[in-house]
Amino acid sequence: MMRGIRVAFAVAVVVSIAWFVIASWPDVAAALGRLHPGLLVGAVVSSVLGVSAGMLSWRACMRALGADLPLGASASTYFVGQLAKYVPGSVWAVLAQADLAARHGIGRTVTAAASLAQMLVSVLSGMLVGGIGLLLAGTDVLLAYWWIVPASLVCGVALWPPLLQRLLRLAGRVLRRDALRGVAVRALPMLAASAWCAAMWVCFGVQFALLVVPFAADPATLVLAAAAYAFAWVTGFVIIFLPAGAGAREGVLVLALGGAIGLPTALSLALVSRFAMLLGDVLVAVGGWVALRRSGVRPPSPRPGAGRDEGRAAG
Repeated sequence: MMRGIRVAFAVAVVVSIAWFVIASWPDVAAALGRLHPGLLVGAVVSSVLGVSAGMLSWRACMRALGADLPLGASASTYFVGQLAKYVPGSVWAVLAQADLAARHGIGRTVTAAASLAQMLVSVLSGMLVGGIGLLLAGTDVLLAYWWIVPASLVCGVALWPPLLQRLLRLAGRVLRRDALRGVAVRALPMLAASAWCAAMWVCFGVQFALLVVPFAADPATLVLAAAAYAFAWVTGFVIIFLPAGAGAREGVLVLALGGAIGLPTALSLALVSRFAMLLGDVLVAVGGWVALRRSGVRPPSPRPGAGRDEGRAAG
């Protein structure tokens, strides 16, 4: 039964990715013709580095909640599981990672709590990095988007572990998830998770800025592009019914950069960016899947009281 569910879910992931590629390819292909191949390669490499930093952030969240996975197991679990974000609904990546981590003996509730914690850290750090980017983008940009800076600073303060622990417990009450209601966060791993998320946003920002290079009139436009990408991702994430934020992310990037590089160009580059991110996701997921197969791990055998043990570990 469980094997059939996994196969069906894998098919849903492949179909969702194929649908995006087929639907957006005409616009992506037209934009690719205007870009130097080296810039596209650089964008894909930056996306791979960003996803890798995201994995290290997720691993740090696992450690903050008392679960310590080896680096190889963390990579295979995170990289393969995160492909599920292309299926509509943000919860699927959490479920996929929880199922894969169970093969290494980690309770599903612990993994789910860590994944939700990493999502919260990603949103807060994305706002912070984006706000810093606006400060560096120049006076004109700062005057236009000044109201984002205070919100970004508040998000930065919320990354302090004691406050973050309160936010996680609040999220547990709102989402009715026992794994988060009584969560105890270890400070140093959670600070590491925030730092790795900040590195992730820098890499993702560089990814998009590289695509904007041929159309930017000055360096401030590139800094704005990097900052806008963080805000665009956060917007796409909170709209949970869109697969990987499809549509919302592009809309924010067009609004932010349309005046600087033109609306059609901004939209085309936003689609190319999503394609570069997808390619990076697939590359690391293939590597993670190969590592998972070679490791030979299997789901742990059910045992009496397993659910209760998981609940205690999550608390």
